[in-house]
Amino acid sequence: MYQKFFVALIVMALAGIASACASSPTPAPTPLPTPTAKATQPASSATALPTIKPAAPIPADHIDKTECLVCHATGANNAKRVPDVPDHSIPPGFKEEKVVCVNCHQQAK
Repeated sequence: MYQKFFVALIVMALAGIASACASSPTPAPTPLPTPTAKATQPASSATALPTIKPAAPIPADHIDKTECLVCHATGANNAKRVPDVPDHSIPPGFKEEKVVCVNCHQQAK
C-alpha cells in the first residue's frame, strides 16, 4: 500500500522538477571582457642594443693552444678575462674550445 504511494510521490516530484526546468530560461553565457587599451611601448623608451667590440685576435704564440678558457675564464697568467656579453660558454661536446672560439676570434699570423 505504501509502495504505490511513494511511487506516485516520486513521479509527481520528478514531473515538478522537469516542468520547473523547462519553464526557467537558460542564462546566456557571460561574454569575456575585451581589452580597452593596447599595451604598447612608446618609441622614446626603446633601449638601444649594447655596442659590442670586434673580437680580439688570437695571438700568434697561441697557435698550438686548444683550451682558451683555462686561462681566460679566471684571468690566470695575466690573461684578459672573457666578458659577460656575449656569452662565452662552450657548448657541451667540444673537446677543443678553440674550435668554438675561432668563429669570432681570428688567429693572428
